[in-house]
Amino acid sequence: MSEFKEKYGAWGIIFGATDGVGKAMAKFLAERKLNVVLVGRRTAALDELGKGLAEEYQVEYQVVTEDLSTNQAIERIIEQTKELDIGFVSYVACLSVFGPFSEHTWEDEEKMLQINIVSFTKYFHYYTKLFKEKNRGGIINIGSMSGLTGSPYIAQYGAGKSFIIKMTEAVGFEMLDTNVDIMVPILGSTITPSFLQSLPDTEAGKAALAAAMTPEECMDEIFENFGKTRSMILGDLNRKNAKEMAGQPSDQTIEFVGNLFK
Repeated sequence: MSEFKEKYGAWGIIFGATDGVGKAMAKFLAERKLNVVLVGRRTAALDELGKGLAEEYQVEYQVVTEDLSTNQAIERIIEQTKELDIGFVSYVACLSVFGPFSEHTWEDEEKMLQINIVSFTKYFHYYTKLFKEKNRGGIINIGSMSGLTGSPYIAQYGAGKSFIIKMTEAVGFEMLDTNVDIMVPILGSTITPSFLQSLPDTEAGKAALAAAMTPEECMDEIFENFGKTRSMILGDLNRKNAKEMAGQPSDQTIEFVGNLFK
């Protein structure tokens, strides 16, 4: 497992490490002996995670408490970690507000834009440039099936995930002549606290829960393919559903997705 550290460097940063996929990512890195920077809003939860990883895997950790919906958040994170040998980064952070777009507050819309687009782009630009200069590094940006089609009732979230997917795919190609691995795994229903909280108490919601992957299952599939492919949909069922969606008119797909939450 030490090969991962030798290839990418001593430290990895997880943007959105508090729970769910981010927490599983941090554990995966620690298992492979990378020291971890845990970025999120809840200091106590991040510190608890870091202490557990340090004790179990004998790695170092640093907690950076930061709200990615605020201006200059990425710049502050960079400043706090600039002395570390950063070799791997992952943007897991996201914000989704459920409900009709016309009923959201503009404050909520701005927060989503900041986290899902602006902070992401600043982060991606900085670390792509840094790793290209080093000619070494790994970047994983988490995508979502909601970014493959218009997603009613989570419209801006889906659009933001589409942005992340297409940006990562394109930049991944641009970096092919370097030793920097870039990937966007596209997740479907995944059992995380936010997923469980937003799940509708309907037959469709129960079906989504039954088909959901765990964060640990996602990690297994992600890192089995990291460095081999730049973009992939996780899970056989999700790949099947994506293939079916691609073969029908967009209106039909969007109507199906919208009716799940209507």
